[in-house]
Amino acid sequence: LSRWPFCAACPSLAARHMAAAIASLHCRLCWGCASYLHLGESRILSRRLYGVAAVAVAVIIVFWSLHRRTLPFAYRFQNALESYLYGSSALFVVLAMVYTALPDDPLAARLGTEALIAFVLFGSLVAGIIFSIRELKRTSRSLAEVDFSAFLSAAD
Repeated sequence: LSRWPFCAACPSLAARHMAAAIASLHCRLCWGCASYLHLGESRILSRRLYGVAAVAVAVIIVFWSLHRRTLPFAYRFQNALESYLYGSSALFVVLAMVYTALPDDPLAARLGTEALIAFVLFGSLVAGIIFSIRELKRTSRSLAEVDFSAFLSAAD
């Protein structure tokens, strides 16, 4: 199990998901209390929600910096892909905060922000897939040059 390339990342992933779950639960509780009390969009509630979103961005940035410091994955492309996904997650939360701050009246601004959010969401998936395929091809080319007969003769 110690040779598995993802073991070093498990505590980081668990802590990151726990922080995101706590922030999500806090947001849901705030919205639930506001709808129960018929408060609507009060200033206190919106400040609290922006505070929770800011904490979520801070958690993402802290774990991103810890990831860049420790590089927990065995392969360079895994660390680069995870770093890219941290950045897209932080950008996604920031764009969601901007979207909620926009008024309903200028529809073009809301549509533009929705388009940016969709681009970040789907762009991160597509870029991750393309990056993984490119690194897989590069790794298979470099492994094709390795002569495994020396390893097999040494094993005998």
